[in-house]
Parts: sequence; C-alpha cells; structure tokens
Amino acid sequence: MSTTRNDSAEARRRSLYAAAVLFLLTAAFIVIKASRDALYVAEDGIFAIPRAYILIGIFSVPQASIVLWLLGRFGGAVTRVLLATIAGALILAYVPFATTGSTPLNDVFFIGVPLVFSVVFSTAWLVTAELLVGFEQSHIAAGYGRVAAGSMLGGAAGGGFASAFGETLGPKTLLVVGVGLVGFTIFAELLAHRQGTAAERERKAAAEVEKPRLVELVRDPLARLLAVLACLGAIAAIMIDFLFYLSAATSGADPAENTTYFANIYLMVNAGALVFQLLLGARLQRRIGLAGALGILPFALFGGGAALVFTASRLASSALRVTEGGLRASVHRANWEQAFAQISAAARPMAKVLVDGVGARAGEGAAAGMLLVWLHVVVGDRRLADHSYGWIPVVIVVTTAVWLGLTWALRRRLGPPDDDAPIFTAGPVPDS
Repeated sequence: MSTTRNDSAEARRRSLYAAAVLFLLTAAFIVIKASRDALYVAEDGIFAIPRAYILIGIFSVPQASIVLWLLGRFGGAVTRVLLATIAGALILAYVPFATTGSTPLNDVFFIGVPLVFSVVFSTAWLVTAELLVGFEQSHIAAGYGRVAAGSMLGGAAGGGFASAFGETLGPKTLLVVGVGLVGFTIFAELLAHRQGTAAERERKAAAEVEKPRLVELVRDPLARLLAVLACLGAIAAIMIDFLFYLSAATSGADPAENTTYFANIYLMVNAGALVFQLLLGARLQRRIGLAGALGILPFALFGGGAALVFTASRLASSALRVTEGGLRASVHRANWEQAFAQISAAARPMAKVLVDGVGARAGEGAAAGMLLVWLHVVVGDRRLADHSYGWIPVVIVVTTAVWLGLTWALRRRLGPPDDDAPIFTAGPVPDS
C-alpha cells in the first residue's frame, strides 16, 4: 500500500512539471495567435488566408521530416528546447517589422506561427510521456488529465490576458509578452528534464520492432476510415475558421479591437473546453462509448452550420468557432487519440502520419482551394461585404452530415461502451 501511495505521489509530482510546461506554452501561443490574427485580417489579409492554409499543409511535410531527424539525432530534451528557442527568437525578430494586412513578411509570419508551434507543442507533450514512463496505467491516465487541464488553463489565461490588455498594449507589445512566456516555458522544460526518465530505453526498444509498410497500412479498414474522418473534420474546421476571420475582416474594427475580439474567443474556447472535459468528458465516453463520443463534435457542427444557413451573423460565426474549438480540444481530441489504440503499437506512428498528415492535410487543401476560387474569381476586386457567403455554411452542413454517417460506421468497428475502460485525456493542439 505504501509503495502504491509513493508511486501515486511521484507520478503526481512529475505530471505537475509537465502541466507547468503546457500551461506556459499554451498561454504564449494564444497571446501570439490573437496578435497575429488581428494584424493579418486587417486590410486585404483575408484574401491571402486560403493560400496560407495551402502553404501550411505543403511546408508541414518537410518540417515534420526535419523534426523527426532532430529527435533521432539529439533526443527529445535538446530538440524541444531548441525548437522553443528558435520560435521565440524568430517572433521577437519579427516584432519591429510587423505591419497589417498581407505583405511578404506578414505572410511568412502568419504561416510560420502554426507551423512552428505545432512541433513545439508536439515535442512539449513528449515531456509527459517521458516523465511518466514505468508508472501504472491509472497513474499515467491521471497524469495526462492534469497536464491537459494545465494546457487548457494556460489557453484561458493567455486569452484572458490578451482580452484585458489587447487594446491598451496593442498587437506588437502582446507579441513581446508571448515571447516572454516562451522563455518561461523553456525554463520549465529544463526543470522537467532534471527529473530523469527511462524514455530513451523505451524508444530504442520500440525502434527494434518491425513496422509495417505504408501500403499495408492503407489496406487497413480502420486506418482508411480514420483518414477519411480526419479529411472531413479538416474541411469543416477550415470553413469555420475562415468564417470567423471573415466576420472580423468585415466588422470595421481596427487591429487593437480585433486583438481583443480574437482573445475573447480563444478565452471562451479554452475555458469552455476545460469545463466540458472536467464535467462531462469521461462520463460521456462511459455512457455512449468511444465512437459515440467522437460523434459529438460533428453533430454540434451540423446544428451550428444549419443555423448559419438561416442566420449568417458575426455572433453566430463566433459561437460556431467557440463550439468547434472547445469540443475539439476537449472531448473530441481525447477520444480521437484513443481510437489509434485499436491499431498495433508498431503501426501506430505511421498511422498517425497517414491520418493526421495525409488525410487532414488533404481536407485542408480541398477547403482552401474552394475558398481561394471564391475570393479571387467570384469576389475579385469588389468588396467582401457585397457578396453572400451562404455557400460556406452549406458546405459545413454537408461535410458534417457525411462525417456523422461515417462515425456511425466507426462505432461498429470500435465496439459498444465499456464501463471499465481507462479514460485518457489529451490537451488542445494548435490549429495547424
């Protein structure tokens, strides 16, 4: 009994180090993202957003290869500190030259923030896995819950700060604050690294397991189904995100006012995600099963998209963005990661690449292509306010309807609810 208590206390202590890392990193990301969005959608930046989505998808492939090489060459600890340092330095260097709208430098910054933070977040989450290696599954699950809560609290704190001081400080000063939070994140990572871990032995053992070829994985019905679901989810997410930016671009607000607007939305997303996960996340999965929980997000977006078809307003698009971000960061992400547990451990990393890399990127590219054609062929040089964008909610409704149908097919593969199944919790990830 004493050993169990000691293990629980040690797992709690280690998970709090990881929670501190994710708290600071998520707060930094939200502050920087609110500033980036406010600067970019001003003037003509809204016309460049679809192109930015496409470039993010293109550059994510070589970026992933570079990060995988760094992890193999230097290990997780060095890589995550290096990536966070590079991110902070590049953002700080951008601040003196930051302007509004779409310029070559602003384009690079708008694309670079989600690209760089996606790998910074991914490597930061490795801290949790490394610190909890060797503990019982119940301790690991509880640890991930604490880290996820820390991440969501960080998002709420970052959104709250940017909301309170966005108009007073302005986007440029908020970027400097975000860089400062990145610096604190690096310090927290260095403290976490001193805890020691058996992760390196586990990594070497996993490397010795023979992994399947990609063509074999493509033949796996579950992997294919997850890839299609990721594609549909990405189409809906990009359309909702664009509506959110479009409402800000056509509101007549200046960058400082839009900074507060974006910050308020990100605050509601993260606070709502935390409350939903703590109060309902685990209960919902036990009641309706893994596949049933994965149907909550598309069901909510189907209803929100249908409402937008009849009521296209800034409030409705903001509410849909909060719903999408909050549910995706809480109940959907937690259950989505568990769906990969049905795939063998050796095939799982490649399955993640196939689903989140190929499937999701294909959806993002398709959505961005539709938006690009509409902006440059239909809208052209005319004012955005003079054109109806009612077709976007229709795309959201159709996409989420198909998504819901395929989630029902996934239910047959994953089986009925299991009251004894362990509940894992994953934190929110960047929008890249």
